[in-house]
Amino acid sequence: MSVTDDMKRWENTIELTPEQIDAYLGWLEQEIEKRADAIVGGGYRKVYYKVADLIVLLGEVLESNGKSHKKVAMMEYYKKTYARKSAFIKELTQLT
Repeated sequence: MSVTDDMKRWENTIELTPEQIDAYLGWLEQEIEKRADAIVGGGYRKVYYKVADLIVLLGEVLESNGKSHKKVAMMEYYKKTYARKSAFIKELTQLT
């Protein structure tokens, strides 16, 4: 069995409550913020793209769960937070 098959089986058998979904999404936001602080704040330019991908992906997941315009809001938040990190902002901008 492949990972994709396992994910599809899991998706079809597990149901999360809205409260669980909100809790997991909140946890993901915190983890991504920590990762961004460690990588972008630490100046690890070679992996800025990974943080940018996580930010955009989480924004898309939040939008698919009913939180409108969250992707753009998250991108703007991180652009402002790391305004002096032009290489990071470039990575984020390329994903729009």
